[in-house]
Amino acid sequence: SSAPGAKAATGPEDPAAAVSVPMGRGEVLLLAGSEPLDNAHVAEADALSLWVRLAARGSVSFDERWLEPGAEPSPARRPLLIGAQALLAALVLLVALGRRHGAIRPPPAPGSRRTARDYLASLAALTRRSGAEPELAAASFRRLRRTLEREAGVPARLSVEDAARGLEGRAPAAAAALRRGAVALSAPGPGQLLAVTRAAAEVEYVLRHPASPAGAFDSPRAGR
Repeated sequence: SSAPGAKAATGPEDPAAAVSVPMGRGEVLLLAGSEPLDNAHVAEADALSLWVRLAARGSVSFDERWLEPGAEPSPARRPLLIGAQALLAALVLLVALGRRHGAIRPPPAPGSRRTARDYLASLAALTRRSGAEPELAAASFRRLRRTLEREAGVPARLSVEDAARGLEGRAPAAAAALRRGAVALSAPGPGQLLAVTRAAAEVEYVLRHPASPAGAFDSPRAGR
């Protein structure tokens, strides 16, 4: 780059080319890199010629104040900094410990058996305490819409009502279940995830078992 009043200190083809910028009673030389000033590169290219030309201009000074290390904190402030760091570490530890979802439950007594119902109840309580129920319900409904698009040819970009009308002619029960799932999705609260997931399962069951009688999804054999 150049500056007002700047001129080249060496030839235009010189790899060690510098730009001279007048400043006060002297001038500042801007180099593209520090290689011409290194002892290891003084014999390369035209670095030596640059030094000779610089020496012919008069005294040369280097501003290396940026190499100085940063100011160290005073001894009187060091205990305060150490105390602040310890306090911050303690706060981080407390936050990490406070993110538990609940107290650790004791192991079951020897000989006792946990049923699938117990595991499902624990998983439901954990999901509700973590606040993930609305997000999981939305994900379940999006999966249902993709399933309808893939297996029933109902585009996912359609509104819920348009999609339900497209299903009414061949699977009225699936259309009704789709509407129930949309209503449950728009009403957050306890049981939202269960209602949306159950509606999605009913839609998929009806589509895959078109010959089943009405209410077959609610029967124990249908996997209630």
